[in-house]
Amino acid sequence: MSMAASAIIKHGDQRMETPAKPIPKMLYTGKEVAEMTGRKPVTVRRLAIVHEIGFKMGRDWVFTPDDIEKIKAIPKPGRPPSKAKPPTT
Repeated sequence: MSMAASAIIKHGDQRMETPAKPIPKMLYTGKEVAEMTGRKPVTVRRLAIVHEIGFKMGRDWVFTPDDIEKIKAIPKPGRPPSKAKPPTT
């Protein structure tokens, strides 16, 4: 038996059930993702909202390994590191 989440939506006089989404097997919390990506937990939550990555389970954000790769691909803010110039003599 696979675990799936579904919701019942009332539309006028009709009741429609939304299709069930399978729950991934490996889930990571926002704090775990923050440690893996070198970002703060608040930044991970902000990125989840802005880029629609991960999903909320209760009051916590949870992420799949694919979501973590997407977060790692988002560049950190600020000036990019400068390339070292060869020393002049």
